[in-house]
Amino acid sequence: MNKINQNYSEQQELLLQFFDLLGEQGFVPCTSGKNNYDEQSLQGFKSNLLQQKFIVNVCGQIKAGKSSFLNYLLFEGRPVLPAAPTPWTAKLTQITYRDQPGAVIHYFSKSEWEALKEMAVTDEAGKKMNYYDTYLGPQLEKSALKGVHAREYITEKGRTDTTDKLDSLDSYVSGEGVFTPFVSSIELFTNNAALRNVVIVDTPGINDNNQLRSRVATDFINQSSAVLYLFHSTSPMHRTDYDFIDKYLSDIPATRLVFSASKCDLVKDPKDIAAHIELNMKNDPEFQERHLLDGQKVHPFSALAALIKDKTDNGMELTEDERFFKKKIQPELIAARGYIDEFITAIGTNIMNEKGSAVLGDAAAKILAIGNAKLEGERILITQKEAQINDAELGIDGLNARIKRIEAVKTNVDELLAGFEKQKEKLFEDIDAELMALHEDVVRDAAAEYAIWVTEVGVNKAIKLSAHEFKHILYVRLRNAVREAEVMKSFKKLEEEQKKIKEELVLETKEVFRRKQDYLVTPVLPITKMLQGALTTFTDIKKQLEAARVRAYWFFINREETRNNLLELATDLFEQVSKEFSSTLREKVHEKVDDFSSQLEGEITAYFESFSAGLAELQTNFSSKSELAKTYATELDEFKKNLSRLEKIFENIKKQIADKIE
Repeated sequence: MNKINQNYSEQQELLLQFFDLLGEQGFVPCTSGKNNYDEQSLQGFKSNLLQQKFIVNVCGQIKAGKSSFLNYLLFEGRPVLPAAPTPWTAKLTQITYRDQPGAVIHYFSKSEWEALKEMAVTDEAGKKMNYYDTYLGPQLEKSALKGVHAREYITEKGRTDTTDKLDSLDSYVSGEGVFTPFVSSIELFTNNAALRNVVIVDTPGINDNNQLRSRVATDFINQSSAVLYLFHSTSPMHRTDYDFIDKYLSDIPATRLVFSASKCDLVKDPKDIAAHIELNMKNDPEFQERHLLDGQKVHPFSALAALIKDKTDNGMELTEDERFFKKKIQPELIAARGYIDEFITAIGTNIMNEKGSAVLGDAAAKILAIGNAKLEGERILITQKEAQINDAELGIDGLNARIKRIEAVKTNVDELLAGFEKQKEKLFEDIDAELMALHEDVVRDAAAEYAIWVTEVGVNKAIKLSAHEFKHILYVRLRNAVREAEVMKSFKKLEEEQKKIKEELVLETKEVFRRKQDYLVTPVLPITKMLQGALTTFTDIKKQLEAARVRAYWFFINREETRNNLLELATDLFEQVSKEFSSTLREKVHEKVDDFSSQLEGEITAYFESFSAGLAELQTNFSSKSELAKTYATELDEFKKNLSRLEKIFENIKKQIADKIE
């Protein structure tokens, strides 16, 4: 079975192997500036990589095929997840990897139960009803007839039960389940390797009137790396689809969304249905504003066709229902495994784009940093030994003169480093001033642009679409401002100062160390990543937007006051996010340059310490310097052999990282 994160898992496994290889081949311990790497460091990096989880939310209206899809994907088609026949029976289900399969059943607490009993709901016709009278009451009577009562399962803090039988969940989630009315949510654990780095959340149907579950679903959706939305192929773009997307997905970036047409075996041409949905989403004015399908497409799929194909290929007997549907489904759809592979690949791509690539890139960077630090350390040892061999040929006067020369160079180097520190602080002040000016300009211009937009679309539409518009305006404004503003000139000055100090240090030390130095690289600032981080402020501001609405009468809106409230809210949010971004950018600049200084000073110090130690040894053992020279020559040969071995290993690691890690 395909893993929804197969690409990520393969790359993760490769990086884990590289961490092991670094330990096995002696790349640790090593040092780079103030960073010390050892076996414990490697284990920490591996643990961090293994603990990364990606939340995938599966959403769609009741009977859209969510359970069928997940049963196929995770349980080889076994009906572990029962289909919820009505909205109220659906339970938020979290599915995670564990060696031992099982389930944890969470029941409502007393406070949740009381809130549920008092909850008012509205049906599709707009009629208000009591949740308890409409949904809970009739089912509680059925449960009571079977000896199951609320007093046993509704407790102060919320009861939990565990089971290792995944095939017996009907009692907790189906319409006829005796425990169904008391269950709040379920955690499932499966040993399917497809879930090693993934948490799947089966979100209750979009018709769900349970406000408690609705809040939890919103939290999970906002945390997701990918949100799958399943349109039913026979009734796509239903009003309930519009409502769910409007309520839950309007604030979610398009890069996290994967839309599909499920149960496509029920229609004549699955590709036509997908094209129909795409056309509607691209032409609908509200969807256009949200850019929900930017650069993406709708994926038709049939879990049933895929299951029939798999069982047939593996010589497994089909059930009576499967044999019946096999005759009904188009042969080419079965042959294509219901197009499910394309759908799963799209999910994996979203996971990689949203978070996976950053996680893998961070781990790869650590591997490269350790490898480079080790090789640099070995080269220092070789340079030291070469110098010691040369120094062993000096007389006592020559040796003393060399020691004095090294001390003089060290004094000059210290002065250069101190001068760079002063210059660095001055450049930091310039950057801070430019960032403050950038922040003020962005807030002013973004607020003006938003005001024009509100006037164009009207306050009602603005309330619905502002969350997306806030992000769009500020992302573009901040990105362009950073690229165009004076702050980039300050970054350039900083880069020039780094190059200057490197060149001066190479010039000052090359006579002493007899090897050209290339001290580190210029910091790279992840502007786009920082922008995305700052914009998480806009993930859930619906309540603030609704609060901006001012009613003149029962059914009418005071447009002027509402508009003023929206503009005030926008300015406050722009101020908050822009300030956060500027602060983060400032911290990153300082952090990167401080790391540069630390590594620079660390390498210089390591060189001087190693050379000084060698000269001190010669001074102490001057009478036996010829024997020391022989020892140094033997050690030098071993160092060179070890460096050559490590370089070959590291070249292979670098090549594979460049070729295989996204």
